[in-house]
Amino acid sequence: MSRAELSRPHSVSLPAGPAPVPDDCPARPRSERELGFVRRPMVRWFDPGQLAGTAFKVAVSGLFGAYADKREIQAALTDPVVHDYAERQELWFDYVADTGDGFDPTYAVARLVAADLDLDAPAGPLHLPRADLLVLGGDQVYPTAKKTTYDDRFSGPFKAALPCTAPEGHPHLYAIPGNHDWYDGLANFLRLFCQRRWVGGWETRQERSYFALKLPSGWWLWAIDVQFDAYVDEPQLEYFSEVATQLGEGDRIILCSAKPSWLEQATSHGNLEFFERKVIGDRGRVAVNLSGDLHHYCRYQGDGGRQRITAGGGGAYLYPTHLMPERLALDEGGEQVGYRRMATFPSVARSKRLRWGALLLPFRNRRFAVLMGCVYLVLGLLLGSGTPGQAGGLLDAIDSAGFNGLLRGGASTLLVGGVLGIALVGYASLHGPAKLVLGGLHALAHLLLLAVLLPLAAAVWTLAPAGVRTVLAFASVGLAGGIAGGSLVGLYLLLAHAFMGRKAERHTNEAFSCQHLMDDKSFLRLHVGPGGTLTIYPVGIDRVPRNWRLVPDGDPGAPWFEPVGDPLGGHLVEAPVVVAASQGSVDGAAVPGWTGDGNAPS
Repeated sequence: MSRAELSRPHSVSLPAGPAPVPDDCPARPRSERELGFVRRPMVRWFDPGQLAGTAFKVAVSGLFGAYADKREIQAALTDPVVHDYAERQELWFDYVADTGDGFDPTYAVARLVAADLDLDAPAGPLHLPRADLLVLGGDQVYPTAKKTTYDDRFSGPFKAALPCTAPEGHPHLYAIPGNHDWYDGLANFLRLFCQRRWVGGWETRQERSYFALKLPSGWWLWAIDVQFDAYVDEPQLEYFSEVATQLGEGDRIILCSAKPSWLEQATSHGNLEFFERKVIGDRGRVAVNLSGDLHHYCRYQGDGGRQRITAGGGGAYLYPTHLMPERLALDEGGEQVGYRRMATFPSVARSKRLRWGALLLPFRNRRFAVLMGCVYLVLGLLLGSGTPGQAGGLLDAIDSAGFNGLLRGGASTLLVGGVLGIALVGYASLHGPAKLVLGGLHALAHLLLLAVLLPLAAAVWTLAPAGVRTVLAFASVGLAGGIAGGSLVGLYLLLAHAFMGRKAERHTNEAFSCQHLMDDKSFLRLHVGPGGTLTIYPVGIDRVPRNWRLVPDGDPGAPWFEPVGDPLGGHLVEAPVVVAASQGSVDGAAVPGWTGDGNAPS
């Protein structure tokens, strides 16, 4: 047998060679100390320590990606396998992406994923049995891929939602990495998902960070690892090229990647289109694309019925839906194919309302407000040092100089303005002259605010008792600078978001990440029926419970926490999306009660 034949992906009918099933379910915890993990709040992306730590991880991960690509090591150490479920009459599977942020939303999604669902629908009650497979679409953990972070923000909540299952009926789990999973060079991702471990009642099956699942009735699920959106490595191309030789006539593919490439056509779509053209070619047809990365639900339907769905509502902070273009024109095999936005969750109207929360940035990010207060205090001292000296000292001089005098302070004004300009031009999320304009206006706004706050602080110094006047004056600068300066940053993000949209991509994201919104979560439950029809059920959670009660007594496999106050419930965010066995896609036309834009009725 040749080396090429030895390296070909071989099918493994499942369940076969399962990981050892635990003899007993884990003991139910009697207190928080016995959980084995810590219930974490949502990540505060604007905390100074968080910003610095994430920036460092991003820099280090770039070196890992350039010099130690773990995908090539995987290919050398593991056999290529196709996981085969084709003999089953039907199959249910879930798709969840962007989990592992705060406990509340991650656990809420995991609770629904772990259960049978009885949903209200316009056509009547709808029963969706628990899925046989769980497919994770990337970014299983935030902010970085440390072991303790995986334990606290992903494995722990999922284990608490489904502690164990019967040996003969346990669901399987597969995952592809997103950029946050790559921040440690993929080390902890491989340990958790590629070594036949258990995550609660789910059994991991894969041996690489990419995989192919052969589903019933000529359906396939391919999940590719795009690393940092750089390229698809050669061993991965070889793996899927060999898998493609197993495609039969009329087979259809659900293609999963960690980024919605159809929204970033310059690089991402080019990479994915190259993959489809080189690997799949005419041997199969991609009927559905699934992705996460953007933390919401958004579905596009092509002229030929192809579905492109972003389903990143697994737990991370919400990303806006109102900036998603209504129409797309994509290059598919050298032809331009039109796509129309069919549905979003949350709705476009709700997404627009939520952006105003950016104005509360200092109140939702208190450490950032403290940082802004310190910055204003330092810059205020620099600005005030240029005022003419008075007998009462610096604050008396500021009081005498007033607003106009501070701005005419000569060298000190130029120094502070220059510092602000350099910092905020560098921060501006644009390129070329527009970057200078945006950053310059932002810097000018902070300079004017500083020139307003300093005379007010000097007035406090004048009116305060002699023993504490200096302390109160400086404290007023820090307090007012933290609140007003932080709110000004929030206003800047809001305006950049409103007027520039995805052109200022980072600010668009930050206008929502600074709010760490935990509601409006979603995932997909999919069904390949006996006749070969694929039905996609988008499940949404309007409000995530904030309070949970530990349940020390109960069945071994029952969830460990129950909501207190707010009930936990899911609903369909649009009509089920039906992809027929022998024709294009039908957009739930048989299910009455949904509005024309695909959003569920209120």
